[in-house]
Amino acid sequence: MVAGSQRYQRITAAFVLLVALIFSAQAAVAARKYAKPKKHFLSWESANAHDQMKPWRKIARPERSFEVRKRKVVRLKKPSFFDRKPVQFATPVHQDGQIFVGSTAGLFYAVDMRLNDKDWYFSTEGGIEAPAAVNGGSVYVGDIKGYAYSFDTASGRLNWKVLLGNEILGAPLVKGDRVYLVTMDGRLFALNRATGAELWHTDAMERQVGFTVRRQSSPIHYDGMIIYGTSRGTLVAYGEDANLVWVRMLGQPQSQVMDVDSRPLVVNGKIYATSADGVLFCLDPRDGNVLWSVGGGGANDLLYHDGKIYATGGGTLMALDPESGSVFWEQNVERKGISSPAGGKGYIAVVSTKDKLFLIDQINGDIVYDRFIRRGSYGDPIVVGDQLYVLANTSRVFSFEIHEKMKKQKLTKEEKAAERERKKAERERIKEEKARAREQKKLEKQRAKEEKAMREERKDIEKDVEKDEEMQDALPYGMEHGN
Repeated sequence: MVAGSQRYQRITAAFVLLVALIFSAQAAVAARKYAKPKKHFLSWESANAHDQMKPWRKIARPERSFEVRKRKVVRLKKPSFFDRKPVQFATPVHQDGQIFVGSTAGLFYAVDMRLNDKDWYFSTEGGIEAPAAVNGGSVYVGDIKGYAYSFDTASGRLNWKVLLGNEILGAPLVKGDRVYLVTMDGRLFALNRATGAELWHTDAMERQVGFTVRRQSSPIHYDGMIIYGTSRGTLVAYGEDANLVWVRMLGQPQSQVMDVDSRPLVVNGKIYATSADGVLFCLDPRDGNVLWSVGGGGANDLLYHDGKIYATGGGTLMALDPESGSVFWEQNVERKGISSPAGGKGYIAVVSTKDKLFLIDQINGDIVYDRFIRRGSYGDPIVVGDQLYVLANTSRVFSFEIHEKMKKQKLTKEEKAAERERKKAERERIKEEKARAREQKKLEKQRAKEEKAMREERKDIEKDVEKDEEMQDALPYGMEHGN
């Protein structure tokens, strides 16, 4: 009887232990699946911290914070009402108070930065995933059906349209009287800037097997050469006469992706580029020889800002010394995909492809601000003065006003009153500027309306004159002369 009771107790204990193990395993799986984001914001706590960054841990960190205000949101047309997971790849560009950006819905927009309102838009043959290029009074862009366009920046009038035959995902390069564009198959086209006529193009350099990133290197001009990367993992340099100057293999052929999709960066007579397999290279622009390389970066563009090079890849932003490639700091934002970096006053901005905008202290790499942006963005943010612009995947152009917060100091009554007056005057100034901009826009519309009415009146008069002449010609000779 005692032996049976002990056996029953052992079986009960084993069953309880088995149930506890099952529940603990389920809890561990759920914890991994729904892991909460990290609560730290310091760069040296990043999972990818290297030993060479250890000396920075001893440096006193400044406590900085930024005030971010969202301004009016400009809504662009969505690719499809039924598309539940829309994406936008284009990056805005700016000039003279205007933002130019395209969308995958096949529309190209000009947005007034002062009013955050659309000036004009143009329906293109295909969706636009490339940044535009602005020069003088014209803006140039390409679409995914291989068409290149030139528009008048003020009115949106189409100057010319040319079919190049393959997708255009990179920004055009305007140099002198030419416009250079690179297609997805790696061909470089030189077009006449005024007419769009093709002057020459190079042979294709696309990768025949394996995977490629849906991104494309934008060409740059340096010392008489046009330099850009290809999906073959090469960085190539052509002369302005279409002759190949040099070609350098950067991507590793054994890698799953080896593209060189970043726009080459020139700093102090050296060229910097990254490959999609996560290596940053410094090259001699004369012959393309590699001076040094360091792990970091990816398919995104590089940024040179306040004496440092910033690179993003694999969810990590890193700051490097352009001379030696030494890493100053590194920050992992725990997002698989993030944009190219954009530099502001004291911060570096990146946006994830899923959900968030991050502002990172450019001195030490600490995350000083983050904000939710629905569905994130596959494009890159841009900074214009104290304004940051980003095209979200939801087809909305977000505008943020960013200022660094100063440490609070005790002010006297007179100083507080003066600060209130200053803020009030600033609000009045902004209000007056917007009112003037609206009035100017209203006058321009009225002037355009009057000109249109005059043209229509002139056409009516010409039609009446032609009609009278036809009636006179139809009359017999005697009646025509009043006999």
